[in-house]
Amino acid sequence: MKKIILLGSMALLTLSCGSDDDDNTVDNSNPSTQNVILPVKMSVDGENMKINYDGTKILNITSNNNSGNKIVFTYSGDNIANIKFYEATSFSLPQNTDIRIT
Repeated sequence: MKKIILLGSMALLTLSCGSDDDDNTVDNSNPSTQNVILPVKMSVDGENMKINYDGTKILNITSNNNSGNKIVFTYSGDNIANIKFYEATSFSLPQNTDIRIT
């Protein structure tokens, strides 16, 4: 009886460990050819914001409630080089902001 259970277990294990011929890899070498859904709205501290793009690059994030708050991104090639925060009509860096660009 033990031999039958052992052989049955080994047969099930062998059948369940078959190789998968499906190639499910994703080619990330050219992101412009991929279908990407970019977010266009976000909420920051209860304030609704709109995200504006140039292709896949974020140009700016502006307030939907006419407060004048916005965040502007500048690029060096494909990398973000600078982020500026504007409150109403003046430029400011929010307190406790830790921005790291690598």
